[in-house]
Amino acid sequence: MPLPDLLADENVDDDLVRCLRTPCGYVVRRVRDFSLLKSGDGAEDDMVLFSLAAKEHLAVLTHNESHFVNLHRASDAHYGILIIENETDTLAQARRIDEALKRAGDLRGLVIRLTRAATTPPKPKGRRARGGKTIWRKP
Repeated sequence: MPLPDLLADENVDDDLVRCLRTPCGYVVRRVRDFSLLKSGDGAEDDMVLFSLAAKEHLAVLTHNESHFVNLHRASDAHYGILIIENETDTLAQARRIDEALKRAGDLRGLVIRLTRAATTPPKPKGRRARGGKTIWRKP
């Protein structure tokens, strides 16, 4: 199965995007690649990103769990949503994302929440890890 192309929300670390591109081999687009202006981190902006990702057949990579889970609940007509946490070791995080995406296979209509490994220290002001991963499927 081919690797999914990703659309990274503006809150995703540039170093993580670079690690997903090389050495992991993903095509990762940024919001700014589309000359799309987002005024903040509100629900309306996330709806624009969600719509753009669906139109471009891209899975969304974001830290914003609440908005994107709500968008998923409203419509599972998307190419996948991967919810991640802030981490200091972006290469290790990219490798875990790569493993999770390969295990999941076809991401259409899925939300995957990938949390930090117990050995990776959190970034300052980051959320506490709950461990593991959660996959939501629309009932």
